[in-house]
Amino acid sequence: MSRYKMMVVGDKDLLPPGTRHAWQQAGIELAGPMPPADFDIRLLGGMHGVLIDAACDAQFMFDASEMLEAASIPFLFVVPEQQIAARRNPHVLGTRTEDIQAIVQELLRQYDRGVRH
Repeated sequence: MSRYKMMVVGDKDLLPPGTRHAWQQAGIELAGPMPPADFDIRLLGGMHGVLIDAACDAQFMFDASEMLEAASIPFLFVVPEQQIAARRNPHVLGTRTEDIQAIVQELLRQYDRGVRH
């Protein structure tokens, strides 16, 4: 059973099966990916956070972050593992346990601080 459930927003290729499986193994269910055009904050009931593809349109990312911030829903902008050559970004959506833990820890810290990004 999953301890956490997160919505992924981005292109259908953002979440390959191996990444979804790795997150399931970590006790986290990833819903989506939901295309940005279909994003509706009302569909986020029961979600612990939202992971938004950093390649989304800038206006969408701004609007979504404003809505999520106002609703106190933790969110992060992520990049897919296959696009990262160097591991300097703490928000890599991939199969590595370290990447999964970095995202979950940052989302949980947002609950504590009330700061969203």
